[in-house]
Amino acid sequence: MIGRLLLILALFGTAFGQGLSTRLSQADIDRYPEVGVLLTVFSEAGKPVPGLTKDDFTLDEDGNRVSIVSVVVEKAPISVALVLDTSGSMQPAMAELKRAVGEFIRTLEPEDRALLITFSDWVLLNQPLTASRRGLLNAVESLKADGATALYDAMERAVRELRSVRGRRLAVVFTDGRDQNKDGTAAQSAIGARQVAQMAKDCQVPLWSIGLGPAVDGKFLGRLSQVTGGQSYLPAQAGALRKAFARVLTDVRLQYRVVYRSPKPQPDGTKRTITVTSASQGKTGQGKITYQAPLPPPPEPSPSPAATAVPPASSGGEQVMEVGGQIQKAQLTIELTGELTVCGIKIWAGQRNPDPKAKPVDGGFTPRPRVFHLDPGKYVVEAYHWQSSEVLGLYAVELKPGQKLTMRVNIKR
Repeated sequence: MIGRLLLILALFGTAFGQGLSTRLSQADIDRYPEVGVLLTVFSEAGKPVPGLTKDDFTLDEDGNRVSIVSVVVEKAPISVALVLDTSGSMQPAMAELKRAVGEFIRTLEPEDRALLITFSDWVLLNQPLTASRRGLLNAVESLKADGATALYDAMERAVRELRSVRGRRLAVVFTDGRDQNKDGTAAQSAIGARQVAQMAKDCQVPLWSIGLGPAVDGKFLGRLSQVTGGQSYLPAQAGALRKAFARVLTDVRLQYRVVYRSPKPQPDGTKRTITVTSASQGKTGQGKITYQAPLPPPPEPSPSPAATAVPPASSGGEQVMEVGGQIQKAQLTIELTGELTVCGIKIWAGQRNPDPKAKPVDGGFTPRPRVFHLDPGKYVVEAYHWQSSEVLGLYAVELKPGQKLTMRVNIKR
């Protein structure tokens, strides 16, 4: 437990504050240079602090004090990943878990959406993101307890499922134990605690956790939730699960949206750190989050010859090809191989994890490429970061007759 906790502390440091905990979960730049920050303020007792106004907050961007435009209680719909432990040890509490999660689903607002992930020996997406209460409830009713506890892999899957979802998003992770195999001799997950924490923070997916029973590492879950912008709950027995899941929704609905205008309005693609300090009844708390400003618009293209059409390939999918400002849509097979680090996680794009003993890591973080067709058989591939559209690199490729276009990537962020 101490080792995992120290990893998280080393990665993110300690919280600042005297009595309050200010947890920033998302920075919204859809209306940039206006920036919206989602946050929750918790008391020393772990309860959200209601009734705060603009006068109760101060905000800095990169150390510069900024005037706050507005502070409101966030009413936007949520997209939530329900991540449930179905390992063998859950058998005695499975009925109570189903009841608790069922009530959680029924309490969601009509515009809210949810998905269901379970984990034991492996991780399973039982129900993709949906607004259908019936589909979610049916998936919950079919759950059975068996196997080990791949906790970290399940958290990683939840972040991957939510990372590109617009609007408010969060993962609610329930477990009755620690990440371990059936024998309790080693971890079950291929990914580690440090990677999960970094990934969730980078992708701005807060992890709200519920831990049941004496086998849970409560301090670790609490710290993991805190550094990602969520909260942790530790019900003493299975009969208290319904109250714990209800608390999550209650607390999420007391989130604040703090809006300000960036003092550096130019879209330059730089990373900026937001620091928010809250104050209530003589107590204070401070939290931070980093966002990346939008990229500047691309320069006007210079005149050039017309593009040569790329031959269609049945398995390629639609890509964008640009030459001299002329944009065409074409079918092109893009094979991606090599090592790629995105969102704090090292993956192997387009292939399985090379360690045969580890679980496969899929290529879900692969950047989308744009293909520049130069001469017959010659292309340049421009890779973009999936989240920020930051240009990662240009790769020149020459094709021989009958060959597929292959982009080999080795990018360190």
